[in-house]
Amino acid sequence: MTNDLDDFPTVVHFSKVAQEVESEKGPNALFALFEHDDNPGRWDLVVAADWITRTDRSTINYFIDKIRRYVPQPSPMNLSGVIVLKPTDHFVQAVLHSLPPQSQRQGIVHKAFSSLGLSDAYIITAAP
Repeated sequence: MTNDLDDFPTVVHFSKVAQEVESEKGPNALFALFEHDDNPGRWDLVVAADWITRTDRSTINYFIDKIRRYVPQPSPMNLSGVIVLKPTDHFVQAVLHSLPPQSQRQGIVHKAFSSLGLSDAYIITAAP
């Protein structure tokens, strides 16, 4: 696990998205980028927050608009989807419980979650 972002400076742009979302909507339990074992080079943005009351297209479009504002295009990180979940979701809880306490407070964590079928991840926000 490392905080080295030299390989993907785009992650820093996603952290700006997370900051703006939190300033507008409230805290996120999880704001992270995940690369799946079976889909290398493609990343999903996963966001979980109590303030998310709908998981429909309008919520996803809200995040897409923020990404377009902060993440330069073309991006070296190929985003394949935006997934919105409740903080109580099993996946969210598995990720949160796998992190050491210091990473749940601040900083971007770069980590693999092989037990969840994820080859790579950047955890921007993680708060139980």
